[in-house]
Amino acid sequence: MSTNRRSAVHIVARLLGEFLREVAVLIAVFTPLDRILDEKPLTGQFVLVIIVVVAISLGAGIAIEVKSWTNTEC
Repeated sequence: MSTNRRSAVHIVARLLGEFLREVAVLIAVFTPLDRILDEKPLTGQFVLVIIVVVAISLGAGIAIEVKSWTNTEC
């Protein structure tokens, strides 16, 4: 793979990781807030779904970024 292609892949991986981390934060903050403002209850099932989605998004974002930092080919 050429150096330019490696650099592009490295940049895309870092941006994807950052995007997934930001999505996790936005979901964690605004989804419950929207539910509260609509005067709907925060049920245990709702909170559990939010925690799972945030954990997956945050974990994937961190994993992608760490892999892009430790990848010696990039």
